[in-house]
Amino acid sequence: MDETTSLVITTVIAVYGAIIATLSLIGSVVLGIIELRRTRPRLKVEARRATLMDGLDEPSEPFISVEAINVGKGSVRISSFGFYLRDKSKMHIIKPYLLDLPADVPEQRKVTTFYACRWYRELKSKEDIKGVYFQDETGKMWRKKFTKKQRSLWEESVSDGYLIEWDPSIRTFYRAEPKIKNPE
Repeated sequence: MDETTSLVITTVIAVYGAIIATLSLIGSVVLGIIELRRTRPRLKVEARRATLMDGLDEPSEPFISVEAINVGKGSVRISSFGFYLRDKSKMHIIKPYLLDLPADVPEQRKVTTFYACRWYRELKSKEDIKGVYFQDETGKMWRKKFTKKQRSLWEESVSDGYLIEWDPSIRTFYRAEPKIKNPE
């Protein structure tokens, strides 16, 4: 074998080795990023219509049921809840119904809060609402955008079930009987 052939073979092997090493480095970096993303906390937010039943099987008024489901690794501590608006501002709900904040959401668990469809209908700025959010202690917002179908369902939801009212003097929710409209 002459010197030129030997030099070509050595160069080809060196270039091949450099390409393999570069591809391995890129693959390791990509897999590392994927693994980091997979192991971080992540909340999935769901919103749907619901009705509560009491111990006597009496239905409540219709609610927007909002769930924060931890689908990631590690516990997530939720510090706030509310609606986010089209202009990127937030409508923070100070005391969500049946949810004490801050709330810890362990792995593969969920927390649920409710917002009465009646309260939603009575909001002056409901056209500006884009969706619902939970915010964790690090400031990360986990959102769910409302669909037109959901909005119309919540707007049209009426019930003769018991109502949930807020008493500002004792700062708590209570059950109230439905308001009966006078037939005219």
